[in-house]
Amino acid sequence: MTQSDFISLMPGQYLAPKCHRFDYNKIQVCLTEYPHYQKTGDWHHHKNAMVSFVMQGGNVESRWQTHLERLPGSLNFYHAGEPHQNIYKVFPSKHLSLEVDQSFLDDHCLTEVRLASAMINNPKSKFILLNILNEAIQHDRYTDSVIQSLFLSIVQPLQTLSKAPPNWLKQVKSLLENQWSEWPSLAQLSDSVNVHPVTISSLFNHYYHVTISDFLRILKVEHAIQMIQNCEKPLTEIALECGFSDQSHFTRVFKSKTGFLPARYRRV
Repeated sequence: MTQSDFISLMPGQYLAPKCHRFDYNKIQVCLTEYPHYQKTGDWHHHKNAMVSFVMQGGNVESRWQTHLERLPGSLNFYHAGEPHQNIYKVFPSKHLSLEVDQSFLDDHCLTEVRLASAMINNPKSKFILLNILNEAIQHDRYTDSVIQSLFLSIVQPLQTLSKAPPNWLKQVKSLLENQWSEWPSLAQLSDSVNVHPVTISSLFNHYYHVTISDFLRILKVEHAIQMIQNCEKPLTEIALECGFSDQSHFTRVFKSKTGFLPARYRRV
């Protein structure tokens, strides 16, 4: 395939039949939706670097020789001009996309590589994107500057670190991700990696900029996000399945992380 075989999309332009776009200074926020079945699969690329978060449905994506299934909760980064193909098999399918102009990256001494790394490694990335969407929907005279500040908060914590986390700490993070519903204790984590509990707690916060307790709350809300728009279960049932003591606790934590009340997020 040659460059002429790809559809070139300008900022704020998408292949989806429904698109609700919010344009701000050098940043575009967009909700795209495939409400019903239609043929998809055109190879395309975007002029700007872009982040895409799957809110509902999903698709199978190809980028040259790599293929992956994007499910609810998936977060992916696309370099400017990077060709890719999306084949949608689940309808409705809804995505939150955020495009960043190169001049914005230049203004803040950022590169696409650093941004891509931050999106993957910052455990709060998905929540920050949802807070950006919430700001865009509510919109007031401060929205532009708030969105820029929120976006930069994805990258800034990682700029203070010059070394990667030790392997045992990566193992702790993996254990938490796999056992999020069990709320493992520091003592259990200590036994698993043979590191003192105080060291685990201190270095986890140092490298991931979040306490272990809050990281577990993040994981629980992430699972709730996947369920709210992708199943018809009552919010009370979702709250209990995701490990919250009651719906009031669930609502409070969900809003503190995403900016949305659970019922309002279901309607977005």
